Amino acid sequence: MAGPFFIPDLSAHQGTLPNFAAIAEQSNMVGCIIKATQGVTYSPEWFTINWPRVRAAGGSRYGTSWFRGCFHYATPSPSGTAQADYMLAAVNRAGGFGDGDMPPAWDLEGSAWTSRQQVVDVSSQFADRVKQRIGKAPILYTGATWRKYGVKEKAGFNKLWSTHLNVMEPYGWPNSSYVLWQYVGTGKYYNPTTAALGFPTSVPGLEPTADMNVVLDGGAPATSIDRVRAILTGHGSFGATGKRVVVPMLIGTGLLLAGAMLARHTKEQLF
Repeated sequence: MAGPFFIPDLSAHQGTLPNFAAIAEQSNMVGCIIKATQGVTYSPEWFTINWPRVRAAGGSRYGTSWFRGCFHYATPSPSGTAQADYMLAAVNRAGGFGDGDMPPAWDLEGSAWTSRQQVVDVSSQFADRVKQRIGKAPILYTGATWRKYGVKEKAGFNKLWSTHLNVMEPYGWPNSSYVLWQYVGTGKYYNPTTAALGFPTSVPGLEPTADMNVVLDGGAPATSIDRVRAILTGHGSFGATGKRVVVPMLIGTGLLLAGAMLARHTKEQLF
């Protein structure tokens, strides 16, 4: 399989039972990322139902050319530790992680955040807890909020997922550190930028405004499915192929992307 490769991210806004099979029919679509939780008060049945459906849609592609991911929408309180435990409990209820799954993502955006130290502290707590419990660092999804407070620490993350290409380097995230660029979605990047790159501007089987991401490898679109697997799953696995891996419950407190052209077309946005 030749690249580029794409993966949408979805939430309950895309309907009760999104058409994951329609996505999987496209050879350049390599999976789906879905919203699991938010803070410690939102853990929808939608995720419990759709987490196994994402895997099933890939069929024999799962773990080789079809990958599954989830994200947690971050809130300033309670602690990142509590939020990590809450998210991982939701994954457990939905069937646990498998070897074709990405590490979970920490979705840091919105106006609720009030200081650099708050962003760093809560994010670091989340990253540390996830690493402690599944052995892999989560992926950081952010952009404007990270820049707003001038955060330059990695805060326990080593891979970035963002809409904001070319502007995160002063904050510790050069384009080469991105694993996913979210280039399509409501208020994001439509034509002419995406048309000029030849990237799809809609997701098969989903509403036209669904978010789409291209898998990046060193700042350019990944060119092989083996690289995609390495980038998204970290070369290793959460457990033996095809087997459910349940997160242990803890006792205690609960192309460079057409550089110059993209620099011209990339537009600032607040999430």
